[in-house]
Amino acid sequence: MAKLPWMQFYPADYLLDTQPLSIGARGVWMDLICMLWRAEPRGVLSYRLAQWQSLIRCSESELVTVLEEFTTFAICDIETLSNGFVTISSRRMKKEEKGRKAVRLRVSKFRRNKACNDSVPDCNRENQKSEVRSQNQKSESEVREEKKKKEVKSSGEVLVALSPAPKSAAVYEAYREAYRSRYGVDPVRNQQTNALLCKLVDKLGDGEAPAVASYYLTHNSQWYVTKMHPVNLLVADAEKLRTEWATGKQVTATQARQADGKAARGQVWQTLIDEAARKELA
Repeated sequence: MAKLPWMQFYPADYLLDTQPLSIGARGVWMDLICMLWRAEPRGVLSYRLAQWQSLIRCSESELVTVLEEFTTFAICDIETLSNGFVTISSRRMKKEEKGRKAVRLRVSKFRRNKACNDSVPDCNRENQKSEVRSQNQKSESEVREEKKKKEVKSSGEVLVALSPAPKSAAVYEAYREAYRSRYGVDPVRNQQTNALLCKLVDKLGDGEAPAVASYYLTHNSQWYVTKMHPVNLLVADAEKLRTEWATGKQVTATQARQADGKAARGQVWQTLIDEAARKELA
């Protein structure tokens, strides 16, 4: 396994995952992330309980409490083996390492095939080039035939029928990239999704809709996070999200409650002032 001196870190995911943890458990999890990154295989470590105590520098009761928090909130996978070893593994690191191994395998196979092709004699290579040229010529003729079939006649002129890109294409790509960056998978795309994204373009215009869709995936409102940022909430709150994106200010539920309380207190004081003014006039 190649030694990587750095790793990708996702602050938004870290803050979201560790939000329910105690402050001590958060510190332990940060140390574990670094240890798991250096592990072999990457993302998995297995030690006895006493060795874990030494690594984390805590007592047995503190270690047990932290591991219970990790298990309760599904921070990582923890397995206690019959031989007394406790195995801790990071799901994200294992998945990313699996992807890196697959890429290395593809690159290795490509290089082997390239080396084999480079060792082919010149005569065979010329034959291969001539075959490729004939295939390209054939494909070009086929393409021309297909273009002729797609031609339509209008007002005596020959026009080529071109299918326009869907109205929701640009905004979906922006939403998909931001969604994948946050959750690690592509969002569901179906007829309903396309229709909702078309409505978003109608509301905000094709110039601002992609940017607002990307911004939506960075919003940490409890309602959005609980629902995992679906498209219907993006369309429903389009104007609100556009204003927040344009001003750079997010309005959370806590801020809304504070503003409402401030307005209510202001009304009470205004009522008292008006009543005092009336008594003075009387």
